[in-house]
Formats: sequence, C-alpha cells, structure tokens
Amino acid sequence: MQQARKFFAEKYGLSDADLDRYLSAALAHGGDYADLYFEYRSTSSISLDRSEEHTSELQSLRHLVCRLL
Repeated sequence: MQQARKFFAEKYGLSDADLDRYLSAALAHGGDYADLYFEYRSTSSISLDRSEEHTSELQSLRHLVCRLL
C-alpha cells in the first residue's frame, strides 16, 4: 500500500488528505458509496530514417474519475 501512495503522490501530486476530501465531497451529494479510479499511461517513441532525421516523442496521460453510487 505504501508503494501505491508514493506513486500517486509523485504522478498526481495527491496526498491521503486530498483523496479523503474528494471522497467526502462526493458522498456529501447523497451517495452511499464512492471510489476513485486512476489511470496513468506513459509512452515514448523514437523514429530514425536513412536521411539521418530523428524524431522523439514522450506522452503522459493522467485521469482521475470519482464514481458515486
């Protein structure tokens, strides 16, 4: 569990207090259950061709969704 907390703190800048606040805010709107869904995806690519032209690309995608039931 400590590794997951460290990951979210580094990639999303979120603390345990932030997560508690998000869930509390969702439940305050009348739900009985709330959870948080995180997605983090990182991709990189390098293209080389015979004309000595090189391109590189780095993309990062982050999502946070709160589900309220």
